[in-house]
Amino acid sequence: MTPKSPHPSPNISRISDKKRAATTAIVTTPKEASCSYLDQDYNTQITTCQVSTEKEIIEIFQPKRKNAELLAESFSRLSLNSRAFRSLNCGTVIKFTHAITDQGIDPHGHLAEANFCRDRLCPQCSARRSLKIFAQVSKIMTHMGNSYEYLFLTLTVPNCSPEELDSTLTRLFKAFDRIMKRRNVKRAVHGFFRALEVTRNDQTDTYHPHFHVVLAVHPSYFHKSDYITQAEWLQMWRDSYGDQSITQVDIRKAKAKVDGDLGSVVAEIAKYTVKDTDYIFPGDPDKTDRVISILAGALKSRRLVQYGGIFKALHKQLNLDDPEDGDLIHIDEDLHPALAYVIFTYGWSVGAYKLTSRKILGDAKLIDPNAPDGSVMNIDLDAPINQIYKYPFDPKVIK
Repeated sequence: MTPKSPHPSPNISRISDKKRAATTAIVTTPKEASCSYLDQDYNTQITTCQVSTEKEIIEIFQPKRKNAELLAESFSRLSLNSRAFRSLNCGTVIKFTHAITDQGIDPHGHLAEANFCRDRLCPQCSARRSLKIFAQVSKIMTHMGNSYEYLFLTLTVPNCSPEELDSTLTRLFKAFDRIMKRRNVKRAVHGFFRALEVTRNDQTDTYHPHFHVVLAVHPSYFHKSDYITQAEWLQMWRDSYGDQSITQVDIRKAKAKVDGDLGSVVAEIAKYTVKDTDYIFPGDPDKTDRVISILAGALKSRRLVQYGGIFKALHKQLNLDDPEDGDLIHIDEDLHPALAYVIFTYGWSVGAYKLTSRKILGDAKLIDPNAPDGSVMNIDLDAPINQIYKYPFDPKVIK
């Protein structure tokens, strides 16, 4: 479907003249947005519409949603019917909230609602979970301030066969508990965040499970007897895992790239546990099913991420929810006060997201000075004139 050409106020064309004059100023597309994404014919398959929030939908949500369908098909073939149903219906409806200011509509919206399935192998949920982990760890480290320095530790083991992945993971988790309980580690390390990553070598059909860990130490760690050398970390890991053939442990001080910003460090550990490209193979359902069957069994009932020490204490103090099973919608996005908000709803249809509804929520006095105090306007931009707005309306609708 070809989109309509942008026009001055396509979003308020159904509002009466009196109301239009009051709302035109607060419902305008920003100068940098060349596509009329308020147009009801908006479709993410149309290249001229690929701007702002729509770029996020196209580059992240849409490809992940397509792979979620392939995941659902695989679950169905594997007789994992419940997981197939959840994955098939994951992210079919997503809503973004855009603030309206005197500068117009903010092109960068906040995800306000979505029907996520939370499956560990779901590509869409994994992407949101990675953002959530990034936000939580960043918030914790910011709260810790300059009281600690950070070490980035990577603990690896030899690659294993598909049949050995489950037992290797069990051994890996136990080894991590052992090394963190060693006396010199407990004395030097005051907290940690640990994340599991599993990669797959397509040429050898082997798996490489490993841990990414951020360790919190006092600044004096590097100048005292508590300091643990790389060789000592390597030997402790060999002993903890029970394999003297391990040749490498990567331990280094986390260094901010710009002005004390440790975002690059957090991004390194906030990776997906398994990338969907390692188990979704379009055009090869047999291979997809084989790999998904292995991963689904090996990852079942495991804590893929873990907080310890000061990280765990601050996670609780900051009232952060479970990084794996908690809210995947409101990651770390505080909606700043604005005159009003536009809610865009997108529905999944025939391989793309289609804009299905547009609503404006905000202070009713913006369009009617006589509106009761505290009332909220609810303007359905696709409704007949006699259904344009109503108040009072539940303010909690504004996410």
